[in-house]
Amino acid sequence: MVPALQPHIGLGDLILLNKGVLGSDMESAALFTIGTLRGIKTGSILNTVGLFEGRLDQEINQYVDRASATAQGEENEVLTALEAIVFLEKSQKEIKHEMEE
Repeated sequence: MVPALQPHIGLGDLILLNKGVLGSDMESAALFTIGTLRGIKTGSILNTVGLFEGRLDQEINQYVDRASATAQGEENEVLTALEAIVFLEKSQKEIKHEMEE
């Protein structure tokens, strides 16, 4: 079903969906706000515990029992973060090198 036609999706959610936002949380919001105010690049990798339309109580119990793909997601998100750090560091070095030439 199209998100705009689902009654449980609020206007704020629709705005975020239309902007391409796939997830959010309070901690990341604070980091992005501070990063923006201080001119610092920030990023966030979220590990989804429950599906958008799923039953949160059941999905959290599966997560606690490590019986879902979410547990594997924790390992994947750490690897993704480390790869992103290496990529950004290499990119910065390349930019700096090009500016020096």
